[in-house]
Amino acid sequence: MSSTLPDKAAIITGASGALGKATVQEFLSEGARVCACDVTEVPVEAMGLSAEARRRYVPTRYDVTTEKGCAELAAHALRDLGRIDILVNIVGGWKGGTPLHQVSVEEWDAMITLNLKSAFLCSRAVLPSMLAQRAGRIVNISSRTAVVPVGMQAAYNAAKAGVIALTQTLSEEVKQNGITVNCVLPSILDTAANRAAFPKADYDRWVKPADLARVLAFLASDESTSITGAAIPVYGRA
Repeated sequence: MSSTLPDKAAIITGASGALGKATVQEFLSEGARVCACDVTEVPVEAMGLSAEARRRYVPTRYDVTTEKGCAELAAHALRDLGRIDILVNIVGGWKGGTPLHQVSVEEWDAMITLNLKSAFLCSRAVLPSMLAQRAGRIVNISSRTAVVPVGMQAAYNAAKAGVIALTQTLSEEVKQNGITVNCVLPSILDTAANRAAFPKADYDRWVKPADLARVLAFLASDESTSITGAAIPVYGRA
């Protein structure tokens, strides 16, 4: 079977998390060259990569919630990979459990910064090179709660709803330039952290990170040329 991302140059943020790791592995397995970024070190050993895949793997460490960090990440990818074909914005975080009238400004700002501002800054940093080559794929991570909100997590819900609006707005701006912009809306992911938080849940109903990574790889591939501005549910059976 031929690979779906042969020699594509991809930036994947949030690379040390459960979804980030699965996505890096999936993209490498499909032939991509990957600039894997996180605010903490992304060790090669933790990725379980083959010797051949390691030659296409570029671990980086930048804070993509800052303009400087995103600019430096884009420059690093261009220097080491030669171009940027794909950006997958996985960086994000959740905090909740508090009614809106008790949510602190700090919590609100943190959710907007992690989940929305990071996607904005990273997209803005890679767009000049994508526009110049008239080709590119940007894939963002929203959430089911962006469209079906649950209580006690207003800041997170609002940030993830903003990711959908950002995705659709940018898609309208760049779709004539060979660039697609899409987002996925996962339900709860089957990660060690989520299992610890919900020990009595039926984990078989949750979305596996590797399954979501395959959706991201499809949206990053040439096979998805006709899809842009989409907010795609990936709910599993949750």
